[in-house]
Amino acid sequence: MAGIGFELKKIFRNQTVISRVQGYSYAAMVSAGPMLISISMLFTQRRLLRLADVSIHDRELISATIMYAFIFALILVSGPSIIVTRFIADQIYVGRRKGILSSLLGMTALTIVIGAVAGFFFLRGSPLPFSQKITAYLLFIELIILYLQMVYVTAVKNYKAVSLAFASGFGLSLLPVILLLFVKLPPVETTIAGINLGFMVSIALLLSVIKSHFHGLNEEVLAFGRYFYRLPRLFCANLFYNLALFAHNIIFWLFSNNPVRLENTYTFLQPYDMASFFAILTVLPAMVLFVIKIETAFYEKYIIYTKAISEGSTFQRIRQARDEMLQVLTRDLTSIFEVQFIVSVIIATLGTKILLPLLGMDSQTIELFPILCLGFYLSLMTFIIVTILLYFDAQKESFRIMGLLLTATSTLTFLLLPLGENFYGLGFAVGTFAALLYAIRSLSVLMNQIDFHLFSRREDVR
Repeated sequence: MAGIGFELKKIFRNQTVISRVQGYSYAAMVSAGPMLISISMLFTQRRLLRLADVSIHDRELISATIMYAFIFALILVSGPSIIVTRFIADQIYVGRRKGILSSLLGMTALTIVIGAVAGFFFLRGSPLPFSQKITAYLLFIELIILYLQMVYVTAVKNYKAVSLAFASGFGLSLLPVILLLFVKLPPVETTIAGINLGFMVSIALLLSVIKSHFHGLNEEVLAFGRYFYRLPRLFCANLFYNLALFAHNIIFWLFSNNPVRLENTYTFLQPYDMASFFAILTVLPAMVLFVIKIETAFYEKYIIYTKAISEGSTFQRIRQARDEMLQVLTRDLTSIFEVQFIVSVIIATLGTKILLPLLGMDSQTIELFPILCLGFYLSLMTFIIVTILLYFDAQKESFRIMGLLLTATSTLTFLLLPLGENFYGLGFAVGTFAALLYAIRSLSVLMNQIDFHLFSRREDVR
């Protein structure tokens, strides 16, 4: 997230209510913009489609189209995005900014080709009408582009333009659905086309923001390619994490007794999937808080400490910088853990008692919601610790933690599935808890040996 820290420090320096709202909004957009917009679209349009008297079958088909595009675009981009993140950071560090915009073109082309092939084979044998296939296909491709753009947006200092890009896209996506309230149009094609229009506008506006910040191009559009060979553990760690977020859903689609098979194309288990998507939203506060605290407090102390080592400062100065860094890290991590736990408990309680019933969710979705809130809380805390580990280039530990997260959640979900609905979601929660415990232990061990770790890797310090 190189670049966002400078802008956040400038925003929060004003110490006004407006500046804080701006800072938190910016952090929310760059940390979870596509996720927030996609899920908000999903639920807002479900309500509008119900008001428009669209059939249950069509509403489910629209939800499944959005859900599949959102999940599989995120999984596809997860590995490449962490690679290009490291590439951007290195390019900024050495002052080669022209290569950054070129890499956006190269990585976008690469991931679109992979996504296009995957989408083609998925939809090739589907009995859906061609109009529904093409709108679903475009939605998947647009989300791939949008997820990649967000990597570059974190290095851009124009939070107003970023927020405007998402707000404009979200607003435009709702217009065709509102039109359905008054005019009879094909609901599936109209709704997905509206979302495509909204995302297309967001992509165009974000591209303009990125181009205005990273001027010029060079011919090395695939210069990031060597990073795939240099950082395989980093690639896999991020892929494992995003797979773990949805592997439990996919297991329910494939192996539960009562999944819904829609138009011989989409398989889903609506109560579990709806509970999952609501639960993901509950961890947004921690995502925002993490970006703000790490980029405005911890990062400063981290730079002072690593510079003290790389510049050959005295042992006393290095020890003082280390202690200050660890003090800030402990304080901020504790704050994030506590705040998000309180938020998750409050939202889980309000969700089961008030919010989900008001939204018309069934009893099974409401019962699953608290356990999945716990699972996503634990998974995000694991991700936060792994991100801290990667500040110190602890790639092997990060790879192991994310491998455990994916293996534990998938295995436990599969093993507990035959025990019935009372155990739904428990495999995900227990698996994330095991991964979090291992992550905390790994961080503790690294912090106790941090001097040796960095001194022995002095040439890698940035």
